[in-house]
Amino acid sequence: MENLKLLQLLIRSAKWEYRPLGVVFVDLAKAFDTVSRDHIMMALKQKVVDDHIISLITNMYRNVNTRIHLRNDQSDPIRIHTGVKQGDPMSPILFNLSIDPLLCKLKSEGSWFQHYKRNITAMAFADDLVLLSGSWDEMKEYYNTRGLL
Repeated sequence: MENLKLLQLLIRSAKWEYRPLGVVFVDLAKAFDTVSRDHIMMALKQKVVDDHIISLITNMYRNVNTRIHLRNDQSDPIRIHTGVKQGDPMSPILFNLSIDPLLCKLKSEGSWFQHYKRNITAMAFADDLVLLSGSWDEMKEYYNTRGLL
C-alpha cells in the first residue's frame, strides 16, 4: 500500500510540475521458484548475517524434497534445487534479501525520478518492481543498454 501511495504521489507531482516521468512495471515470473540458493547465501553474507544463522538456513535448504499425492499413492521424492520454500514465513524475507543487491545497484547506477531532493529509482514489493525515471528516453537508454528492456 505504501508503494502505491508513493507512486500516486510521484505521478501527481510530475503532472503538477509538468515534468516527464518514465514508469515500468516488472513482474518477475516464478521469482520465488527460481531464485538461486547460492545467491541467497551470498546475499546473507553480503548483509553480514551471523555465520550461525547462515548455517541454519543452509541446513533448512539441504535435501529439500516434495511428493505428488494421488488418490491412494504418492510419487517418489522429487528434489527441489532452487527457489524458496512455498508457505514458509521466512521465504519472503529470503527473497527480499536476494533481490536487494539489484535494488542497491539500481539506486547507485540507475535512472531515477527526482522528488524534492530524493532520487527514486525503483520500488519493490516481493516479486513486483516499479522502475522510475525522469523520462521515458532516460528509461530506455539506461535499461536497453543493459539488455533489460
